[in-house]
Amino acid sequence: MITTLTSPTPQLNGDFGLSVAVSGTTVVVGAPGESAGTPAQTQAGHAYVFDATDGSLITTLTSPTPQTGGQFGFSVAVSGTTVVVGAPLESAGTPAQPFAGNAYVFDASAGFLTPTTLMSPNAQTGGEFGLSVAVGGTTVVVGAPFEIVGLLTDAGHAYSFDASAAFLTTTLMSPNAQTNGRFGQSVAVNEGDPIVVVGAPRESGGGSPQAGHAYIFF
Repeated sequence: MITTLTSPTPQLNGDFGLSVAVSGTTVVVGAPGESAGTPAQTQAGHAYVFDATDGSLITTLTSPTPQTGGQFGFSVAVSGTTVVVGAPLESAGTPAQPFAGNAYVFDASAGFLTPTTLMSPNAQTGGEFGLSVAVGGTTVVVGAPFEIVGLLTDAGHAYSFDASAAFLTTTLMSPNAQTNGRFGQSVAVNEGDPIVVVGAPRESGGGSPQAGHAYIFF
């Protein structure tokens, strides 16, 4: 059987389906190109939570601070009752850094009320924290592939957070950090004792430019 999901508020260039995730019978779909907020902010983005058993909409998620071009929903992840949504082009930090990015943690057991906001401890203009997100149990991992590492532009970071308390547990960096390596472009984490995997698709490796690496952290 195939169930087709569509946006409850379909929009031109809304990009519903740009990101998807599933855990049990809970499906999350991002639509980062949709307008959101009041008044409507262009490309502020939505994420939608559906029941996989019948395709019914459970809730619509939006950024607590919708921003024009923020692209909330560019990345999504779900584990049990925890939903994580990235908004990599939102301004973040103090003072606000354009395109530094945010990620948001929603708790289904609490009715998807006001989410916990995660920010990079190294918030940078164009860092795009939230371009990738993953969650396993109480561990949330967020990639920021365009952050500067040392003097290396776009070398990238990934960050591990405790979702239950929203505090940073680990800052991850590539052991082969390279300019434009984009470590953090993709992230994954398992359930239980967390094993984190981070992709760096533009790093040179094996003698080949931009051959890429992936790293496993225990």
